[in-house]
Amino acid sequence: MEEDGRVGEEERESQREAFLRDAESSLLVVDNLPRVGLDKVDKLRGVLLKIFKEIGQLAPVVTSTSADGQAQTPGASDGGVFLPVDAATQQSKGFAIVRYKKPSHAEMALKATNGYQLDKNHQLVTCSLADVRRVQAVTDDFREPDEVARLKQAPATVVDTSAWLMDVRGREQFCIRHGDETEIYWQDSVLRAERDYARTHWTDSKVLWSPRGSYLTTFHAQGIALWGGSAWEKVVRFPHKNVKFALFSPNEKYVITSNALEVERDNPKDPQSIKVWEVATGRCLRGFLGEPAGKKMEWPVFTWNHEDSMFARMGPGVISVYGVETMSLLDKKSIKIPDVQRFTWSPTDNVMAYWTPENSDAPARVTLLELPSKRELRNNALFSVDGIVMNWHPQGDYLCCLVNRMTKSKKGRFPTLELFRMRPKGIPIETMEFKEGESITNFGWEPRGHRFAFMLSDGSPGGRWDVQIHTMQGNPAPGAAASVDMIKPVWTLEQKTISHLFWSPQGSILLLAGLTSTQNGSLEWVHVSDKEIISSGEHFQATDVKWDPSGRFVASSVPFQRSSLESGYMIWNCVGRELHSAGHDVFYEFLWRPTPPSVLVKSQLNEMKKNIKSFRDRYEKEDQELKESRRSGKAATRQREREEWQRILQQAAERFELEREMRMRARGGKFDYDATRIPQDGASLGFRRIETVIEHVVELREEVDMERGKLVNSDDDRD
Repeated sequence: MEEDGRVGEEERESQREAFLRDAESSLLVVDNLPRVGLDKVDKLRGVLLKIFKEIGQLAPVVTSTSADGQAQTPGASDGGVFLPVDAATQQSKGFAIVRYKKPSHAEMALKATNGYQLDKNHQLVTCSLADVRRVQAVTDDFREPDEVARLKQAPATVVDTSAWLMDVRGREQFCIRHGDETEIYWQDSVLRAERDYARTHWTDSKVLWSPRGSYLTTFHAQGIALWGGSAWEKVVRFPHKNVKFALFSPNEKYVITSNALEVERDNPKDPQSIKVWEVATGRCLRGFLGEPAGKKMEWPVFTWNHEDSMFARMGPGVISVYGVETMSLLDKKSIKIPDVQRFTWSPTDNVMAYWTPENSDAPARVTLLELPSKRELRNNALFSVDGIVMNWHPQGDYLCCLVNRMTKSKKGRFPTLELFRMRPKGIPIETMEFKEGESITNFGWEPRGHRFAFMLSDGSPGGRWDVQIHTMQGNPAPGAAASVDMIKPVWTLEQKTISHLFWSPQGSILLLAGLTSTQNGSLEWVHVSDKEIISSGEHFQATDVKWDPSGRFVASSVPFQRSSLESGYMIWNCVGRELHSAGHDVFYEFLWRPTPPSVLVKSQLNEMKKNIKSFRDRYEKEDQELKESRRSGKAATRQREREEWQRILQQAAERFELEREMRMRARGGKFDYDATRIPQDGASLGFRRIETVIEHVVELREEVDMERGKLVNSDDDRD
C-alpha cells in the first residue's frame, strides 16, 4: 500500500510539473507599453485585447490574493490581459501579462507581436515567461567562461567548424554534385585530389557554402541544414517549408531564407515568404512578405552591410534599411528615394551607393549615403542615361559606375566609366569616355590592387573584344599635385575571342575565357604585371570558371545541361597547367570552399612578402620531398607486388612437381611434361593448329613531294 501511495504521489507530482510547464508556456510578458493613469487603463487593455484576441483564444489571468481576498498586485484584468498598476503613482507599470489557453497560440503571438508598432513612440517587446525567469536567474557577478571545460563537458555537441583550416598541407577544399551524389575533396598542389566526404541524397536541390567556409548548406523540402566539422555533422537546421533561396551575412552570424511565397497567399501577421535566422541559436528573428503574384522574385531581396549590423531591401520609391538588434527600420521609417533603380553596399564601410534615372529636367544621379546617419557623402549628376551598373572595389577603395548613355538624337549609344575614389577627401570622380557604337562588358577590379580590366567592342561583326587594363595609380597630370593619382592605361590585348574575364584573388594574373557555345571553352592566362601571356588551354563546352580563394588553382566545369558527353570538371594551376580532371554523366556544379579573411595585420603581411623567398624555398623543398617519397613509395609497392608474384609462381611449380605421379596414374602412365616448359609444338600434346588468313586492302595512296622530287612514304617524310 505504501508503494502504491508513492507511485500515486509521483504521478501527481509529474502531472503538476507538466501543468506548470504548460501554464508557463501559455503566459507572455508584453513590455514597453505606455504608462497611463487609471482613467486610461481600460482603454489600453482594450487595445491589447484587440491585438492578442486575433491570434488565439485567451484565458483569464489568475493573480495572487491576500488573506482578505484582495489582489496583492493591483491592476486591471479582463479576458486574458492583465495590466499591473503602481499603487503609489496610480499609473500602469509599463508592461502587461497575456495568457492563452494553448501554448501553441502563445508561441504564435510571440512571433507576431514582438516588435509590433503600437503607436509612434512605443514598439512592443514580447517574450515568454520562461525567458523572463531565465534572465532573472542570471547572477550579477560575471565569470569568464572556461572554454576548455566546456569542450570537455560536451564533446559530442561541439562542432569545430574551423578544423579544416589547420590542414598541415594548407590544402583547399571543393564540393561537387553529380547525380544523387554530393562529394567534398581536398585539392593539393602536388598530390591528386583526395575525397574527404561523400553522401547520397545529401540535398534535394543544391548546396551553398557560407561566406567564410564554416558551413555547407543543403536544401530540403522542410528547410535548410548547415553542416561542418571534421566528420561533417549537422550543426543546425532552419525549418522553412519549400525553401528555394538562402543568403548569409558576410560574417555568418545570420542567414536569410525564402520560399518565394506570393503576398496574396501569405499571412501578413506571420509572414512565411522570407525569414531572417540567427545562425548560432537557430532562432527565427523576423519574417517578411515577398512579391505579389505575377512578379518574379529577384534574389537576393535583401543585402547585408559588411559588419552584419544592417540589411536592406528596395521597394517602389524607397530603400528599407533594418537594424539587426531591433529587427526594425532605422528611425522607424524607410528612406524615400523617388524612382530609385538599384543600390549596393560598400564591402568595407557602412556606405550605400544608389542611382536614380532622369525625371523631367532633373538629371540622373549616383549618390553615396552613409548609414545609419543617412548623411549624403557625394552625388554625381549624369545626363542622357540609359542605365547604370555599379561595381565596388573588393577593399572598398573605389566605386565604378558603368553608364550606358544616349546620343543627342537618342538613336545611338555609348558607354562611360565614372570612377569614384573613396579614400581622398571629397571623393573625387574621374570619367572615361568611349565612342558611339562601342560597348563595355565584364568590368572587374583587381583584388588587392589598384588596376581594373574590361572588354571593349566597337560593334563590328566577328565577336572579338579588346581587353583593356588600366590603373588608378598613374602618374599625376602636368601641373597637378604630386599626391594626385590619375587613371593610366597599362595594357591592351586586342581582338580576343572571349566572353569573360576572371582576376586571380591574389591579383596580377588575369584569366580570359571563351564560355559561349561557339567558343569551345578556350582559356588564356595573362600576367598583367609582366605584360605576358603565360599559357593557354581548352576545356571543351565549359560554361563556368572559378578561382580558388588562395589563387593557386582554377576550376572549369561543364554541367550536363550543356553537354551530357563532356559534363565534368578540370582543375588547373595558376599558370594554366592541367592538374586533375573528372567526368560525370550527370554533373551539376563545382564550388570551391571559401576561406575567412587573414588574421595577420598589414605589418605581418609586409614582413612575409619581404621574406617570401625563404618561405618559397622551404615549401618547394617540402613539395619535392613529398614527390620523392610518393615516387619511392610507388616503386617499393611495385617491387613488393613483383616479389609476391614470383613467390606464387614458385609455389605453383613446386605443387605441380609434387603432383606429377598422381597425374601419371590418372593418365594411365602415358606421359607428363615439365612444369616450367610448355612444348612449342602443340601436336605432341594432341593439339591441331588451324589458321585462317583474310586479306583486305584498306587504302593505297602515293604522295609526291614536288619540291624535293621524291615519293612520300611515311609521316616522317611528310614532316
